[in-house]
Amino acid sequence: MKHVIPTRRTLPWIILACASMMLASCGGGSGAEKTDGAGTGPSQSRPVGTAEQEPAPVPAESEPLSAASTCGLPDFQAEVLRRINEMRAESRYCGATLNQPAGALQWNSKLFAAAAGHSADMATKNYFSHTSPDGRTASQRVAEAGYNWRSTGENIAAGQRTIADVMRGWGDSDGHCAIIMNPAFTEIAVSCSASNTSTYG
Repeated sequence: MKHVIPTRRTLPWIILACASMMLASCGGGSGAEKTDGAGTGPSQSRPVGTAEQEPAPVPAESEPLSAASTCGLPDFQAEVLRRINEMRAESRYCGATLNQPAGALQWNSKLFAAAAGHSADMATKNYFSHTSPDGRTASQRVAEAGYNWRSTGENIAAGQRTIADVMRGWGDSDGHCAIIMNPAFTEIAVSCSASNTSTYG
């Protein structure tokens, strides 16, 4: 069940109204859509071989991120990368499944464009879903951003006030956690859009 709480505040009622995380590995080929089955986000793949992992963290891209796509949170990109890569650096249970450490992710500006577009769309149109109202899926949004993907995954969140809160929620959810720990993923971007409406469900 989805609840909508309108507010007349000038400032956002919830700082992290809609956060969208895109993970992917680059590549080509074609394949069928695969859903993670946990109801937490699509995870799709194109079977073109095993994704290679980066041996060490790669410095984040240097272009500035807009305040509108980061909820104005300081050091947004660096904080997201640090927390995600700390999670992946250690063995972690996602539900009953033990996931081994995975390679560090690097930031990708095309994935950020896809995540920012979806976060803003959710905030503006007041919905919370991996499928856009026009029917587009995460993999379609990633492709439209010009990313030649091998596999994709998406986590979304709404209602949390800090990056730490979002990461804690994703880490405590079996499906979200599994997407974060997936060793096939090599690149990531996360966006946050603030809204005067809080949607949760």
